[in-house]
Amino acid sequence: MAILAALAFLQPAVWIVNTTLPLLAGLDRIVSGRPLGNVFVTPMGLFFPGFRLPFRVGLWTTAAVLALTLAVFFFRRAQWATWRTIAAGFVLSLTMYGSTNWMQQRLALRQQARTAAVLAALPKPAPNAPFERQFFQRGVSFTAEAGVRYGSDDSIAQLKQLPAYGVNSIALVPYGGGRVMENRVVIRHGGNGSWESDAGIEVLSAVAHQLGMKVMLKPHLWGIGKEAAGSADLRQQWFEQYREFIEHYARLAARTHADLFVVGTELGTLTRHEDEWRKVIACVRAIYSGPLTFAPTQGPEFETLAFWDALDYIGLDNYYPLPDDYSTAELINKVEAVQRKFGKPVVLTEAGFSAVVNAHRAPWEDETDKELSLEEQARCYEALLQAFYQKPWFHGVYWWKVGTNGYGGAGNNSMTPWRKPAMEVVKRWYSSGKR
Repeated sequence: MAILAALAFLQPAVWIVNTTLPLLAGLDRIVSGRPLGNVFVTPMGLFFPGFRLPFRVGLWTTAAVLALTLAVFFFRRAQWATWRTIAAGFVLSLTMYGSTNWMQQRLALRQQARTAAVLAALPKPAPNAPFERQFFQRGVSFTAEAGVRYGSDDSIAQLKQLPAYGVNSIALVPYGGGRVMENRVVIRHGGNGSWESDAGIEVLSAVAHQLGMKVMLKPHLWGIGKEAAGSADLRQQWFEQYREFIEHYARLAARTHADLFVVGTELGTLTRHEDEWRKVIACVRAIYSGPLTFAPTQGPEFETLAFWDALDYIGLDNYYPLPDDYSTAELINKVEAVQRKFGKPVVLTEAGFSAVVNAHRAPWEDETDKELSLEEQARCYEALLQAFYQKPWFHGVYWWKVGTNGYGGAGNNSMTPWRKPAMEVVKRWYSSGKR
């Protein structure tokens, strides 16, 4: 099975090599005028859309490869190619396409069966169990990383390490995507083949609850808001598609008894459309009866959002920069202004800093080539916790991020606090008994 997994993982590389090498070799010989002999012309570009490339990219790639294939065939074909070599290459391509997809399907079925077995052994949430409307969240964002999928044995083992740091809440973050094609919007959730599958979320939710931790389900839609924001027709389609997307995860939140549900994450100017969001929130409430929040980015999206009254918590993905003296006065003033206006408790649905020099100036930067500084990351964590932790309206934070694969450590300059001094800061505050 390990061999199958490796082959499935290498599938895109095999496709690309199988396509480009014969074409490059053929073009080289055309330019030089040398005969080619029996070179395969393998039109694997026919299957490039299987890479889940954007539709137009896949279409143009396919067209380009077909054009090159035909050009190579018809130019001096008597010297170097016949229909037989074309057919052989095509059969080889089909065989490779079929076998690698078969491998992936077999692996997916194996994973689904294993996940079902794990779920069967875990306690189920009680039907109609009441939700705690407000609670203090000593949280981290628990994200699927580097092939360690939600629900896998490794992800469960990593999750079980968190309570030792005082963590009582995790954010599970499934990703969705989509595209705008001409005048049509398409939004999709990750599906069973994604690292954050529904079944994997069910497993981790059940394990977290078994460990006494709360779960915030935070769906995150990537890269499709900007194209739809400027057109009334596309915007209407976007909200229709988004309602289907978020209702899918609301049903999952109800099924897993998620303790908090995020109805939108970092959606920029689309959050200005208050009436549409109130409709989205109403649809979610009809499915999921627990507490709701929204996760805007720092700045205008957070400061101008007008529908906090329809939610249970004010949320903020907090990447406000800090001044060089690490003062949090301006940050607290911005958050308190919103809190006073709506009278809701505040949760930092995401917060973090990289382990680099001057991370406080651009907290949103991750995995850069900047100079490593574990001390800077720890100092920023300390400043934020010192500022917020004992405010009566503050109800918690989810640090970005602890990965399912446990990546991090003293030589890692990314945003994860795992196995770094910042995690010890988290442990000290979370275990202090102050909240």
